[in-house]
This record gives sequence, C-alpha cells and structure tokens, in this order.
Amino acid sequence: MTHFRRHDGWTIVALLLAGFLLRMALLGSKSLWLDEANALHVSSLGQAVLWAGRGEGYHPPFFYKILEYWRLLGEDEFTLRLLAVMPSTLTIPLLYQLGRKLLQREVATTATALVSFSPLLVWYGQELRSYALLGFLGMVVMLSVTYLRARFHPFCWLMLACSLVAAFYLHYFAVLLIPLAAMLLVVSLPTKQVTWQGVTSISGALIVAIIAYWPWLQSPAAQNFLNIAQGDRNYLYQLLITRLNFLPYVEQIYLLLIASGLLGILFALVTSYYVVKNFTVNPRFLRLARSRGTQVLLLLLYTVTLILIVWPRGYSVKRQLVMFWPFVLLSLAWFWPWQKQQKSVIMLALLGSVAACLVSIVLIPKPEWREVNSYILANYQSSDAVLLEPTYMTIPFDYYNRNQTARKGIRFGNDGETLQQLVQEHGRIWHIIHLTDKDAEQRNSRWLDAHMQLMNVKQFYRIQIQLYQHLQETNYGFGDYFDEH
Repeated sequence: MTHFRRHDGWTIVALLLAGFLLRMALLGSKSLWLDEANALHVSSLGQAVLWAGRGEGYHPPFFYKILEYWRLLGEDEFTLRLLAVMPSTLTIPLLYQLGRKLLQREVATTATALVSFSPLLVWYGQELRSYALLGFLGMVVMLSVTYLRARFHPFCWLMLACSLVAAFYLHYFAVLLIPLAAMLLVVSLPTKQVTWQGVTSISGALIVAIIAYWPWLQSPAAQNFLNIAQGDRNYLYQLLITRLNFLPYVEQIYLLLIASGLLGILFALVTSYYVVKNFTVNPRFLRLARSRGTQVLLLLLYTVTLILIVWPRGYSVKRQLVMFWPFVLLSLAWFWPWQKQQKSVIMLALLGSVAACLVSIVLIPKPEWREVNSYILANYQSSDAVLLEPTYMTIPFDYYNRNQTARKGIRFGNDGETLQQLVQEHGRIWHIIHLTDKDAEQRNSRWLDAHMQLMNVKQFYRIQIQLYQHLQETNYGFGDYFDEH
C-alpha cells in the first residue's frame, strides 16, 4: 500500500474542501450577465407561462422552479450563485465513489483532484445557470447505473428514475445520458459485471422517467422548442452555419449532426468495448498507457484544454460539456493513478488546473452591468433616457437599475420612430451597445451621430456607452438620412 492510499480518506476530504473554496472564491464579485439575469426574469413568470411556451424557448422549466424559491434567500450575486456552487461541489465526492466502483481507488483519487480543480467545472459552478445542477444529476444517474448493472437495488433504482426525470425536466441535452449509460454498460461487459437483471432494472427506470417526462413533451413549450430547433432562425443554427460554411450541404446541418452523432455513439461503444477488453487481458496495453511518452503527450493535451477552457470565447460550446467533463477527467485519471510513479505528472496537471482556475476567477470578467448602472446613475439627469441595443439587453440592465431611469430597448434595423420620439422627449440619450451583438451597419449609432451631439464614450467589458446631447434643430428624418447615405 502506497503513501497515497494510507491517507486516502483525508486526501479526499482535503480535495473536496479545496474544490468548494475555489467555487466560493470571489463568488459575488462579478456582475450577472445576460443569461443569469434572464434566468431570474424567467423564474418570475411562473410555471403556467413556461408550460404554455412563453418566456423561455430553449429549456424545460425545472431549473426556474428551483430558482423561484431559491431567490427568496436573497437577490444578491453571492446568494444567487450558491445555487450553482452546491451541486458543483457535491459532484466531487460522487465522482470519487463512481471511480472506486468502476475502476480502483487510486484512479478515483486522481479523478477527484482533477474535478475539484477543473476550471470548466469551477466556472460553471459559479454561474447562475442549470449546467452545474445538470452535471450533478448526470453523476447521480451514472452512479445509480453502476450499482444497478449487476443486480436490482430498490434505493438505487429510485435514485436513477428520479434523477433521470429531474435531468430531463432541467435540460434537453439530458437525453444524452441514455447513450452515456449504455456506454458504461458496454465497457462493463468484458469484466462480467452486467446481468440481465441489472439491464432490466435500468431499462425499467428509463421507461418510468420517459412516462413522467411525456406531459412536458406534449406541452406547447416543448412543441415550440421543436419548431425552433427545426427552423433556420435559432441561434444554434446560425452559429453552426457561420462556423461551418466551408462544409458541403451545410444547409442540412441538423441532419449532418444527427447522422454524425449516431455514428459517433456507435463508434464510441465499439471502441470502448474493444479497449476495455484488451486492457483486461493484454498487459502490453497497460504498459503503453503508463509509459513516459504517453504521460507526456496526455499532459500536453491536458494543458491545451486548460488554455482553451479559460480563453474567454466559445461559451456556447463549453457549457454543453459540463455534464460530460467529469467522465472525461475520470478517463484521463485512469492513465494517472494516484501513485508515486505518476506523482510528478499529477502534480503538474493539478498546478496547471489551479492556475487556470485562478485566472478564470480573478482575471476573466463578465459583462459589467453593475458597473454600467453605477456609472449612469452617478451622471444621470431627470430628462435623460437610456437606449439599449439590442433590446434583450434590457434584462440585465433592469436587474441592477430597478426602474431608477427611463429606458427603452431597441432592435437592429430600427425604423427611426423610436429614435425620433426619444430625441423629442429627452435632452440626453445614453446609448448602450452590447459589443458582441453589435449591428454591423451601426444604423442607430449613425442616426444619433447625425441628429445629436456625441458628448462621451465609455467602455466596459463587452459594453459600450455613448452619451448624446440633444440638438435643437434637425433637418431630416431617419429615412431621409439613410437615403442620402
């Protein structure tokens, strides 16, 4: 027994505490950004509105129901984000138990360390979204499947059914837990840890979960989501078309995704079975996996992932990885068991993880809506108006502003009537632009430049404020201006 294993219990406690402290660090220091503020807005609408398909088009209602009660504890950033800290922290001991059950204690310990210090999981463990809770529920599902694969356990069966229902009502991506559980069963076949009784009990829990989920699938909200997903105007479709326009038949991107997803799942199942089977009977595979060359290559790849995770781009992709990332780290931990032979590699990986976490916590900001409101309120006059572009930026603005200023949201390609009315009714206009969603033609800014005097420009992270002073004389309207330009 190695030095690491003798102190295994205290090591896990220390890792759990360190992971919790990282997730608590500077928790309320950053402003709520658009999606966090929108979650609060949606939670205030009520379940009847959500089931009717109004107010939220992309997610089921469970998270908003939880948030509806959680926000009673407090509406400050720190208290609200504790809703993500708790499930993210609880994922740590669950992964350790999963690793022990599936593999061995040394692998489980390394996986626990990687999850505790994962910058991806720490980032979303500090965000008021559903992804940390989804990751926790995914871990409960996989741990329940692990216990049920050999024989029926009433408590584990109940946990599996309940966690599946909760995950399905939390996020549409939870359906991917089904192929993930199937993969776990497939990799367990070579070790003869799967029985028909276990498969039957797991299938029964899945059927119960689908029956419980069926009312939502028949709701107007779910039907609206399917219409959006199949259409060509949702943000995911537009993002994929923009990024993958070099591919042939890119217009059929959904069919390509479904086909590639099914092929990917089939490939993963076959490959996982082959790898596990050969590792159990061929010692050469194990020696290759633990060789110095493999260790260095994996460490380099892990370092690259740390950089990509911390880099403040691609959040639409990163958030979808949260549910799967603990299992990726568990697979990586198999190459780095918590033993003296791998001590230097593990320490380098963990030091890089901690450094990446600190960079993301301390240096990577979120859109500074709190600072924007403080700046405006410090310089606001009673005759002023705040103009937000695009219009959905009113949601984070209103969270901090609390109706202390007159404000108006404006869409891209405005016809000019809103701008003309604001100029006539207000002496100064605070034009707030979300820089990542700025209109390429800047039609509204150019109209304001032509009809008002630009007094000041102030930059915040991803937000720009332009203060315009009213001019007494204007010679042409919005349409005339763009006809001439």
